[in-house]
Amino acid sequence: MVITGSNAKMLSGEMATVLTGRYLEINMLPFSLAEASQFADRLGNAEKIQDDFLKNGGYPETFTQRSITQSYLQTLFDSILYKDIVRRHKIRNATDLNNVAMFLLSNFTGTFSYNDVADDLGLSSVSTTKKFMDYLHEPFLFYYLDRYNNKLKLMKKAPSKVYVVDNGFVASKAFNLSDNLGKLLENQVFVELLHRGYDTEKTLFYYHSRNDKETDFVLREGNKVKELIQVCYDMSKEKTIKREVDSIVECAGELGCDNLTIVTWNEQRTIEKKATPSKLCLWVSFKPPLFTWRIADLLYSPPKGDFYVCRDLHLALTGRVPGIRDPFYRSGQALHFAAGGEPRVQEAGRRNRCSAL
Repeated sequence: MVITGSNAKMLSGEMATVLTGRYLEINMLPFSLAEASQFADRLGNAEKIQDDFLKNGGYPETFTQRSITQSYLQTLFDSILYKDIVRRHKIRNATDLNNVAMFLLSNFTGTFSYNDVADDLGLSSVSTTKKFMDYLHEPFLFYYLDRYNNKLKLMKKAPSKVYVVDNGFVASKAFNLSDNLGKLLENQVFVELLHRGYDTEKTLFYYHSRNDKETDFVLREGNKVKELIQVCYDMSKEKTIKREVDSIVECAGELGCDNLTIVTWNEQRTIEKKATPSKLCLWVSFKPPLFTWRIADLLYSPPKGDFYVCRDLHLALTGRVPGIRDPFYRSGQALHFAAGGEPRVQEAGRRNRCSAL
């Protein structure tokens, strides 16, 4: 039995109040970059798909008619706001709710506190502001990311970051004076992490070091930090490289994590750095989303393994994906192929390509 309906009547979190027994809840998100690439091959090459997705988002209804994307998403945003939220919660002052929504949309990927939002918008009640922001999260319109801390009390007191469920809403509704490509890429990475099953309550956070250096995403597995991810659109300047790398390495030293990734727009390489204060020798890998996600269907990661087995013949033979230089294997294990047999993994350095067939 499949049950669906309108958020104006019942939210997914309330299913348990009316359904008895066991049920499976599936959260639906707009297309990921990999899904969009498969669906929108009409756009031509991969670079064009990547650029289009960054700015226009992944709602399936807009892919066949990009000319109506902005008008469609404007209508969808207003429909969620006034039908799923205002009507359902019987909100009298819909203007204040709309102001809060537009404030969050214009400041996406930024930090906020409820007091700051209330002050900036001239709202009289902080509790009402918090209530409005909770309402905007219920239909999966906005997500809030906590700052990572081992103490829950300190985590909840720290400012949170806000993300929107689809980049297309930014172009169609937000008041911005620039393209905000860096913010759009960071928001895209956040939604991709949601696609991969990370939860903003348990496994996904951001982090500030003691020296106020920030890492965009902290991925947690069990009681350990699994990976740190930094997002930077353009890493062409040495000053930018130093800032971003020093930031993620310092956070890694405090959190004791040696799996570091910087997602860039079109650059891929790996560098070695020393972490302070732990003095760990860390490898920081730069990965463009084109390699990280669109080429992901060429790679297979075993459920309990930490290495990739490649499926693509060109990658198996040469260690390269066409158009992408020097693929990086996460765990630093070399992938070897025995003649006529199955691939086997041989421990090696942290950065290897397929070296034998």
